[in-house]
Amino acid sequence: MARTRRAGQPDCDYDNGFEVGEIARIAAQQGRIVLTRDRELLKRRIISHGCYVHALKPSLQLRELNERLDLARSASIYTRRDRQKSARSGRW
Repeated sequence: MARTRRAGQPDCDYDNGFEVGEIARIAAQQGRIVLTRDRELLKRRIISHGCYVHALKPSLQLRELNERLDLARSASIYTRRDRQKSARSGRW
């Protein structure tokens, strides 16, 4: 899911090596929303914003989050192809 999220929203942090406490600390310090299947992680007081992801498959996880968090409304009006064209032409 993280790879798919990064493609649509570049401000996504993921690393299998993060310990649970480190995830909570980073989320608190950087004001991040934690998306996880670990309910115990979401119960930590230090995490102010989090979302339990029910789906198991990454494609279904992305669909679930898009629907639950209404991400389509906040998506950029530009497509990935438009961004690539802008970057090549120096208008980015």
